[in-house]
Amino acid sequence: MNPTQPPIQQPVQSSPEIIIPQPKPNYLKTIIFSILGIILLALTIFLYFQNQKLKTESKVTNFKECSLVKGSMLRESYPAVCVLPSGKSFTQILTDEEKSQLIPQPTKSLIISIKSAVLQSFNDSFGKTKYVLYKIAEENSDTYYSYDIYLSSQSLLSDEAIKLFSGVQNIDGVPFITSNKDNISSKSGKKYLIFDHTVGDNTEFWLFSEDGKNIKVDLSKMGLGTTIPGMYSLNFSEWIPNSTNFKIKAISANDKKYEAIFDAETGLQVGETKDVN
Repeated sequence: MNPTQPPIQQPVQSSPEIIIPQPKPNYLKTIIFSILGIILLALTIFLYFQNQKLKTESKVTNFKECSLVKGSMLRESYPAVCVLPSGKSFTQILTDEEKSQLIPQPTKSLIISIKSAVLQSFNDSFGKTKYVLYKIAEENSDTYYSYDIYLSSQSLLSDEAIKLFSGVQNIDGVPFITSNKDNISSKSGKKYLIFDHTVGDNTEFWLFSEDGKNIKVDLSKMGLGTTIPGMYSLNFSEWIPNSTNFKIKAISANDKKYEAIFDAETGLQVGETKDVN
C-alpha cells in the first residue's frame, strides 16, 4: 500500500428505522364519557329546577298563593281546595256570608228535599272518575233522619253503586253533607276515603279504599281513657301530604289536645300519640 494514498472510506451503515405503532383512538370510551357528561348535566339542571320549585312551594301559605303555582291542582269541592305538586293542600277561606250559605239551617223540609247529592269526586289509580254519593232515607222522624253513603262511577245513584255505610243525624246538627270535606287522600295512586261522624258522645270512623273495601280504624293504641282522660271528643284532622297516612285529633274534657297518625292501608296507628298542648 502506498503510504501517500488516502485511506479508503468505508460506507457508513445507517441503523434500521424503528416504526412505533400509534394507538388507535378509543371511540367507545369517548362516547361513554360523552353520555355520562350529558346525563350529569341533565341531572344538575333537573335538581336545580326541583330546588327552585321546593323554594317556591315553601313560600306558599294560603289558597290564593297555591293557585298561582305551576302544576298545582284545584279540587272540585266547596270550599275549593288547592293541592301543590308536593301534596300539601290549602282550603279556600270563605267569608261569613259564604259560610252561612254553605251550612244552611237544617230543617226537616230541607233534609227531605236533598234526597241525594254528590259529596265529592276523585280520580282513582286507573284514572277513572268516581263519586261519593249521599242519599237521605225515605222515612224520617221529627228529630232524627237516616242517610246512606255510596261509591259510584256515575254521578247519579244507580244499581252499580257500592253502599259504604249508613248513619243517623240529629236534625238540629250540622248536616253530614256539609261537614265531611277533604276526606279523600291526596297522594297519587290508590285513593283512600275516611269519614267521621259524632252522635252524642260517640264518634265513628269509616275508612275505605277506592274500590269500596272497608278498613277498620284501630284506636286501641291511641290511649283513649288512659293517657287521654275520659270525656274526650275525636275527629279526623287531615291527610299527611304526599302519603296515605292521616291524622286523628282528640280533645279531652279539660281542653287538652292530642293527635295520632294512622296508616290508611292498614287502619293501624303509626308511632305514638302526641300531646300537642
